[in-house]
Amino acid sequence: RHNVMEQNIVSNIGLYQKQSSGWGQNKACQNIIRDNVMFNLPRAAINFNDGLGGGNLVERNVIFNTCRESGDHGPINSWDRMPFLTNVTGSPSFKSLMTHTKENLIIANYGASQGFDNDDGSSWYHTHNNVFYLADGFKMDYGGHDSLFNENFVYGEQCFGTGSFLKGHSDRFYNNTCILTPRSNNPNNTIGDDFQCSEDSLVLYQNRYFSPDGNITWKCGIKELTLEEMQQRGMEVGSETGITPSPETILAWAKEMLGKQKLLAK
Repeated sequence: RHNVMEQNIVSNIGLYQKQSSGWGQNKACQNIIRDNVMFNLPRAAINFNDGLGGGNLVERNVIFNTCRESGDHGPINSWDRMPFLTNVTGSPSFKSLMTHTKENLIIANYGASQGFDNDDGSSWYHTHNNVFYLADGFKMDYGGHDSLFNENFVYGEQCFGTGSFLKGHSDRFYNNTCILTPRSNNPNNTIGDDFQCSEDSLVLYQNRYFSPDGNITWKCGIKELTLEEMQQRGMEVGSETGITPSPETILAWAKEMLGKQKLLAK
């Protein structure tokens, strides 16, 4: 608890133990991982083994070349397979404090997929103001809930993918810019999968989506819907779609996001 990992370079670990990370957290909370460079790793650079307590901060890290010997994972990964009773919220509770992941540059190449793989019921994660390259956007499955994904710049094959949960504990995806990379197995330019097709599980609004031809669909339950059809359901209010901008524009947007982070760090 209250540990800080700051200003380190981590690379070429995991020569014998492949399920290893630059930062591995188990039954711990309220820690800070800040201003590190992590690369050339067999698995995730940062791994939260469970959701005990939460309240962590992951900020201003540069992460790339992860998951070089594995897949179904991300440069940052979390699991949360069981509840823990703690007093971090001020009284005994199974709730966790929000973990913030912000102002990071994350490249999900090799076997990585999501920039942050919130797996196996991960909950109470706030991911914002990051640049994700070659990365799927927001992931939340197997009962994950009460998380936020906003103000992120995503360039990858999918903007979000979520499972189902209970009303009143939905996740939120808003004010993001997501650019789909061209791929032959996605002819409808499907930007994400909302399993329940309901704001009970995922609230979507004020996002910008881009594809090579400007046509984009949402997988809403078992249906493929357009933006107009989504908005008729009360979802994606204020969102817009467009044609993939030039490489110069994409780089300018990423630099703008990273430039804002430098100002925040001063």
